[in-house]
Amino acid sequence: MSKKTAIISLISLALVGSFVTFYATNMIMSDISNMFYGIHSADMISSMPGFIFSLEFIIASVFVFRLYKYPEYKKGIVRLYLLLLFIFSSIGFIFSILTGIIVYKSFITPYPFFGYTIISLIVHLCIAFFSMFLRIKYTKKLIDDSERKKIKVIYVIYNILLAFLTFLVFDKFGALLWLPSYFYFRTFYLTFPYYLSLFIPMFLMCYIITLKLGFFNDNPKVSLIVSDALFLITIGLSIAIIAIGYSHTEFISSISPTLPLERLGTKPFDAIFRGVYSIALSFYLFILAVKAYKKNKQ
Repeated sequence: MSKKTAIISLISLALVGSFVTFYATNMIMSDISNMFYGIHSADMISSMPGFIFSLEFIIASVFVFRLYKYPEYKKGIVRLYLLLLFIFSSIGFIFSILTGIIVYKSFITPYPFFGYTIISLIVHLCIAFFSMFLRIKYTKKLIDDSERKKIKVIYVIYNILLAFLTFLVFDKFGALLWLPSYFYFRTFYLTFPYYLSLFIPMFLMCYIITLKLGFFNDNPKVSLIVSDALFLITIGLSIAIIAIGYSHTEFISSISPTLPLERLGTKPFDAIFRGVYSIALSFYLFILAVKAYKKNKQ
């Protein structure tokens, strides 16, 4: 896979995946919230096909990145991620059937939008079929890897963490893409710092990817400037959001559509976690950039 193909694929998957992830996450969180409030039904089943579809975008994104980064393990990576796609799409297909039979009693309903159930069923079925077909037919034509990657516990944990962080990035960037649907002009002066902060996780991920792809190998000074700016902006926005949140209740109500976990737990879990990991990650990247810059000068 060429660098150009990898970049275009990652950008396309990130845009569409973020749009789907935010919508699907809010949908399933709303159903979970209803269960906590005493509405015990099978409605959460209907959220699963869309949520699993968002997870498939995350799997595909991690797959493209790893395939480009580790071409020496191409066959193993292709087989593994095609299997993961098959498993998740099969689960999505089963939940699509259950949605039509148990929840809506029909496969063509206007909820949550027209054709959701039948579209989910067809999409998951196609992904399951083609992923397994490619795994059986296509991988046979691939040259065997020169060596088999050893799967250690730390490697599994790393990949789970990578997928989880990708989910968080897609969800927050998706909130930005959906901004026109919940934006209040009268509170824009309060919410602007928060909306700007929704860019930060995606910026951090893009910066990490560019580092991994070697964009800054010959320009460590540029990398240092970018990492420094990201670190300072992250701290500044975090402080501004905390200060505004404590002083203005309308700020909280305006951004609540982007914080399903907060609505569920009535505490700022998401905001605190995102602020902590964004600051910690940006600081870590800044330290790496400083070390690379010093090493280059020597």
